[in-house]
Amino acid sequence: MKNRKRVDVEGWEGWYFDEAGYLVDPARNKYRPSDFPKLFWARQAWEARAGNHPGQIAFLRERLETERRRAKSTVVIEVTRETEDGEEVIQTIRVKA
Repeated sequence: MKNRKRVDVEGWEGWYFDEAGYLVDPARNKYRPSDFPKLFWARQAWEARAGNHPGQIAFLRERLETERRRAKSTVVIEVTRETEDGEEVIQTIRVKA
């Protein structure tokens, strides 16, 4: 493992940090620190959609409504995925104030 720093924590076996600073999982998916909040909220939304956490989607809608009122303008939400060339925008959602 050249230039890899292993993660020696129980439950994280096979994960490592590569030479660019990405956290790499055993399936070789790469994560940046900024990806983790996105992953958390995406997982919360997915589980709510699947019925595992009733009310979570309502919570996210309330959060977006609060942010929209705070911004007093259009809130733009971009759903992205990481590609070999960087991030690719999959969907853009605009919520008008």
